[in-house]
This record gives sequence, structure tokens and C-alpha cells, in this order.
Amino acid sequence: MEKTVIYRDYTETPLGKMIILATEKQLCGFDFVTKARLALLERKLQHCFSSFEYECKKADPIRKTENWCSQFFRGSFKEFDLSLLNLGMGTQFEVTVWQELVKIPVGAITTYGTIGKSIACRSARAVGGAVGSNPWSIIVPCHRVVGASSTLTGYGGGLHRKTWLLRHEGVEVFDQRVKNKTGADNLTLHGAI
Repeated sequence: MEKTVIYRDYTETPLGKMIILATEKQLCGFDFVTKARLALLERKLQHCFSSFEYECKKADPIRKTENWCSQFFRGSFKEFDLSLLNLGMGTQFEVTVWQELVKIPVGAITTYGTIGKSIACRSARAVGGAVGSNPWSIIVPCHRVVGASSTLTGYGGGLHRKTWLLRHEGVEVFDQRVKNKTGADNLTLHGAI
């Protein structure tokens, strides 16, 4: 059986080192270099490919991701080319949740429950599990999802990174809670789907 080649590279960001994993044509992962996130990416690759090996090469999806990342951290919030994402990295339910995440615009937030309602899933916990298994940190903006009471809740990269990302995108965060643009202690939910 032939092994799939997974190209691997790293990029430095204001929030620390991030790993980029790709095939020749698709992005398989973009996440913070932590033990837990690297283990998640490994599991996702095993889910997607029966056999794979790593090589260091700047395949096209890696170059495009590095360019997008550089622009994002400079404050230029351009949309990522989602056709580059290898959706085989997730289950059908995870992909459904991830497709909802990419609809949340920069500067907006939503809740796990709101996502659940939009996909006819009554379990915010199940939605949270799918959000947490997202292999494309920042690109698929799981950092824009907060708890029902507008509190910052789990983020694979750590709450300090989630706080930084939300502030970078213009969301006000105080004492692990978000405030909407009017200053009210409510959520700024993403628009109709």
C-alpha cells in the first residue's frame, strides 16, 4: 500500500509556533504546537489516511496558509480559500459544525447552543466536541464560539490565545466575558444562516 505524503512546516505567530500540514493539494491541519493539539492532528490524519508519512516541503497549500496567516496577524482579515481544506479530516457531524463556524464573521461571536440550533442538534456538548476537534485553528474560527452566558470557554490553543484572537478581531473581552459592540453584556451573534 502506498503511503500518502503529508508535508509539514511551521510558522511563527504572535501567539507562538503553529504547524501546517498538507497534501500536495489540500490543507490537513493548521494549529498551535502543543502536545494536545499535535495529538489531535495525528488522530485526524489517521482518520483520513490509511497510511501516511511526513516530509518537509512547502507545498502550495502551505505557502497559501503562511501568506493568509501573515496577513491575518497584521490585521488584514481576508477570507481563506476554503476549497483547500481537506474535509475528510472529520466525521460528517464535525464537518457540519465546521461549516457553521466559517459563517461567523470577523468581530462576531456565537454560542455552542446557537450552532446546535442551526444544525438541529440539541446537544451543545456534542457541538463543543466538534468545535474542539477542528484541525484548522483560526481559519475555521472556533475561537468565535463562547458559552451561553457570554463567558469564554474551552479553546484548544488556550484561553489566553482565544482572548487575544477575539480582541485582535475587535471583540471586547473583560474578565473572561465578551461584550457586544454596544457595550451591553450580551452576545453579538452571527447573522442568519
